[in-house]
Amino acid sequence: MSSGKQDWQWNEDRWGYDGVHLYTAELLWYTHKHNPHGGGGAASQSLSSFLENGPRCSTPPEVPAELKEAVKHLINEANKSDS
Repeated sequence: MSSGKQDWQWNEDRWGYDGVHLYTAELLWYTHKHNPHGGGGAASQSLSSFLENGPRCSTPPEVPAELKEAVKHLINEANKSDS
């Protein structure tokens, strides 16, 4: 995977934050709580689903655009290595 950005976080406060991590084959949308008993959660989304349908949760406006560029770059790099 490229050395580009792979993790985005928002809604940061003293209790935790929301975010998404770009893996080779999928995105992982998550909520992190600093309190180990405070909950949290995560859900995956395929790269193709993201490109077709957009993010699976609410994000700041800049996140989908940045993420879309990172996903396209990742797919292009994978296609180059397959050739």
